[in-house]
Amino acid sequence: MLVKALHISKKILLRELQAKFNFQTSMKEPFTIEYSSGKYVTIFRFGVLVFWGFSQGETNEFLAKIEPFVTGRFDPIIEEDLKVEVGGDFEGVRGNEVHLKEVSPSKVALISVILGRTIALDYFEREVEQILSEFGNVIQSFASEGRSKLSTRNMLKKVGQAMSIRHRTVNQMTLLDKPDLTWDEPGLDKFYNELNEEYEIEDRHAILSDKLETLFGNVEFILQVVESRRSLFLEITIVLLITVEIGLFLYELFGHAA
Repeated sequence: MLVKALHISKKILLRELQAKFNFQTSMKEPFTIEYSSGKYVTIFRFGVLVFWGFSQGETNEFLAKIEPFVTGRFDPIIEEDLKVEVGGDFEGVRGNEVHLKEVSPSKVALISVILGRTIALDYFEREVEQILSEFGNVIQSFASEGRSKLSTRNMLKKVGQAMSIRHRTVNQMTLLDKPDLTWDEPGLDKFYNELNEEYEIEDRHAILSDKLETLFGNVEFILQVVESRRSLFLEITIVLLITVEIGLFLYELFGHAA
């Protein structure tokens, strides 16, 4: 069976989506529905959907259906595929495939959690790398020339982009939280740990966290530069005003004397 994870947007309005459509819910957390017999889709509020056994046409049809509840759509959509072999005595990860004895809603949800986190991490890693590269260019210009050609407005724009990335990373995704279903079905706990290790979720999250710390060290530097520029502008303004006042005073003093 082909399982396809799609990162389509920054956010999916999951609560509104649930209220609008009377989907046959298999799991509430993560939100997993059985769209038709043997075909499942898991939807995450951070913009990821994981489709099980859908044709391309069925996938496109479903995406069109939920379009009003999608915000910050990506172009192009980010994709990741996984092959799941069903049947046999072995259950676990072997090579690039996941083997299941049988498909169940809880296993669908569990694997979807790992795939969803993986593809979301891919996105955030690229976003952080890009903004780090841009900040690196700014800092390098200070190192080589003692200044930056970027305007204060553009600097603040980059700071805003960095803060947005951090906000979405921290608040839209609980990347290390173990799903509740592993507590409800103890047999799934071992399976979850194996998948989590295979996809290196914790290691990648730790690396991302370190990069975010570096990013915000850069943000603090940029904000100090912006503050220095504003302070300098204020000082120059004050000096100019004092100069004008002195000039007017001298003009009145010596003008009347003349």
